[in-house]
Amino acid sequence: MRHSIKVQAVVFIERNFLDVVIRRVGSTHHASMLLESHIWHNNIRYLNEGDVLFGEVAYPQTPFLLTPFRQHESIGNQENARFNEQFSEVRIGVELSFGVLK
Repeated sequence: MRHSIKVQAVVFIERNFLDVVIRRVGSTHHASMLLESHIWHNNIRYLNEGDVLFGEVAYPQTPFLLTPFRQHESIGNQENARFNEQFSEVRIGVELSFGVLK
């Protein structure tokens, strides 16, 4: 029998981890983990005014959490497509952080 565990983390651009949540099985929706996280309920303690987090498209958009445009919102819209490209560069940094952690 195989099991998977979801991991959610908040990583600074310098690859420092601010918050890590490891407590759900693989079938848990990402947004559910976020809504149960310490960072969600205490973001004012960890983020300075104007700071933002970059999250997955499944996360809710908030004043402190940016998400990429959905694919149908990017097609034919150069500005949205460019935002998503830059957003992907940030996400690659997060994935590299996990690689260093491993």
